[in-house]
Amino acid sequence: MEFGQQKPRYDGADYVLAHMKPIERITIAPKGGSVPLRFRFSYRCCTDKPGKRDPGSRIQDQTRPEEDRYFCPVRWFLSLRLPALARSFDSARLAPVPGYRWLYIERVPGISLPWAVWLKVMSVPPGGATVIGIESAYLAGAPPNGGFPETFRFVVEQTRRLGKLYGLPGRDRKKKGAGPDGPAPVATAEAKIRPNLARDPQVPAYADWNTR
Repeated sequence: MEFGQQKPRYDGADYVLAHMKPIERITIAPKGGSVPLRFRFSYRCCTDKPGKRDPGSRIQDQTRPEEDRYFCPVRWFLSLRLPALARSFDSARLAPVPGYRWLYIERVPGISLPWAVWLKVMSVPPGGATVIGIESAYLAGAPPNGGFPETFRFVVEQTRRLGKLYGLPGRDRKKKGAGPDGPAPVATAEAKIRPNLARDPQVPAYADWNTR
């Protein structure tokens, strides 16, 4: 079963992951011309690593059977923003980070921590749709700065023109906030988001907000 068809449970409630299904659309390249896009969302956008406090039900992904991850209500709540973000990404500015990945930072109203969205723009055969993998999205206390920002459309155009991954090669250093599944922010910063999220009528008042 694909992870988007699963219905995880948390605190006695069922959650739906249907919004994580792939999205296909068209963008216009900076120099003109239509470019087909296909956005794919990783289950890391709504799950957390094991060993955290108060985990939800386990979620499995067929593409990563060796991983063991559990539903995270905070990541799920923020993942509801991803479909709209994918449809309006054209002008977004992305910072390159090692591993040919790109980092998008957004300030969500009412939340003090920045929302970090990690993605990779895949090279495809001529005439095919460019695949954008949204690898992870979480609240980050100290996300990496990355390199000089580029617009999303420019990154797509360069990837298609070169026929290979475009960006910074190499791997992330093992430090706080350095990877697409980086560790949690400090406890004092985490505590600030609890009352803000709890005031939203769509979000249950959880005892522990897990932002890792």
